[in-house]
Amino acid sequence: MYMEIPKQNLTNVIHAIILNNDSFFEMSKDFPEIAADLTTFKHNPNCSCKNKVTKFFNDKIESGQKDILDKYYIGKETTENRILKIIKDHDEKVLTGKIITIDNSKEAWNNFAQECSSKFFRNFSVIEKGDKLDIYFI
Repeated sequence: MYMEIPKQNLTNVIHAIILNNDSFFEMSKDFPEIAADLTTFKHNPNCSCKNKVTKFFNDKIESGQKDILDKYYIGKETTENRILKIIKDHDEKVLTGKIITIDNSKEAWNNFAQECSSKFFRNFSVIEKGDKLDIYFI
């Protein structure tokens, strides 16, 4: 039996699998050629090496090794919960389309800037409304 993984979900499934330490160590041992990339990807899911890891396993799957990830599979429920957590964590960090109101003060602005350092957005616009600032994320 092998688990069918839609190509668009492969990156998230691999990341969910390597978050399990036993699966991670087993994969690192079985695939030493990408062990460093697996380590980086485990600790930083936004790293550029995630594409290399995904391509590595996608190439294996497309070459006929459809069951290559089965050995590391930690159960459908566990994997789905980890994927949902990854998606939830990402959604919490995305500010695009949101409006945040803060006090119009240097301290509030500095706190806002510090909080935004770990968030995702392209651009923002600020509208001053007396003692408040509305920040629109684009």
